[in-house]
Amino acid sequence: MAMYHQLLAELFESRESAGHPPMSRSELHAFLAERRARLAGRARGLVDDLSAELEYDLALLHAGRQLGIDRGPEHFTHPSRGRSELEHALAEHGLDLGGTGGAPA
Repeated sequence: MAMYHQLLAELFESRESAGHPPMSRSELHAFLAERRARLAGRARGLVDDLSAELEYDLALLHAGRQLGIDRGPEHFTHPSRGRSELEHALAEHGLDLGGTGGAPA
């Protein structure tokens, strides 16, 4: 999964340097819920799956950064574990996505 981690890190850094304005808590929740729904309804092709996972994980990382959660792409060397841990941390900060600990299959 090193390649996934590298892709995520590059995308995260490029978006961080773009300087997106902070979102309200309700905007963050809506943003993450939309990305999570795309991940759940993804097409079963390799490129589509990878794209949906990267998009959702980027959304999680940006939400975590905004809420002061110290997690970065380096926590995604095992993507499903990193995703689950960050979803849990977001829930602890009041941004519960209603999931069961991990992205939908």
